[in-house]
Amino acid sequence: MIRLSIRHVPGFTKQDREYVTHFNRYVERHFSGLPKLLRDDFIYSPFNFLGYYKVTEAICSTANFVVLDVDDTTMSITERHAELLAEDLTHCLATTSDPTNMYKYRILFPLDKDVTDVEYRLVVRGIEANGLVTDMDLGASCKPAGAFYSYAGSTVLSHFSGNSLPVDDYMIEPEEVDYSSMNPQELLDNFEVEFGSYRYATPGRRTKSLFSVAFKLRESGCTYDQIATGVLTVNGMFLQPKPTVEIHRRVLSKFKGHT
Repeated sequence: MIRLSIRHVPGFTKQDREYVTHFNRYVERHFSGLPKLLRDDFIYSPFNFLGYYKVTEAICSTANFVVLDVDDTTMSITERHAELLAEDLTHCLATTSDPTNMYKYRILFPLDKDVTDVEYRLVVRGIEANGLVTDMDLGASCKPAGAFYSYAGSTVLSHFSGNSLPVDDYMIEPEEVDYSSMNPQELLDNFEVEFGSYRYATPGRRTKSLFSVAFKLRESGCTYDQIATGVLTVNGMFLQPKPTVEIHRRVLSKFKGHT
């Protein structure tokens, strides 16, 4: 059984769906029942959200399956299906908005145990790092709050008698995440993995914590823009954020020449 947030959007175009901010149900289904959903017009996610509002801050559940977005590949959906059959992994594959495009599709794997939103990112990155799916859109696939779209008439290929993806075999350690290779937006999307604990800094320790974030990012090879993104993100996590002007003056100015 898997759990997922869903919203039926019959006839909605891809552009229409971008304006949908809420799911309307959180349901439990057999993984083998997914093809019916994937051949219809739905928005879905492996997570539940407070008020069904699809933002990271509203995530209120674990996940027991992952969704990978493959947008740019030389391997067709049928070739991928054959490859995953050889691995004997339970999976579903579904085309996206253009059902005739066999080179743009989603891959869904059930997991052998639940993961948090932070662990979800690490599992997805591990799937790439360990060579199982190396051509996914990592930025889109790593977002726990990202909504995925299914379309009426999609091609769906599946295998249900294999093994669930073993989380412990694929989840990488936080220190294995290469922040230096991320653009500022990707850094934001994956920030909780490494820096979520900094949110608990109390007044009197906030500046020290922001310096710690900045130095860690610099040591990882990040640019000034990435450092600034990280520092301002952590500041926004504080119960009492510091004024942005003060952060630029007291923290970021010390890293201004770093490119």
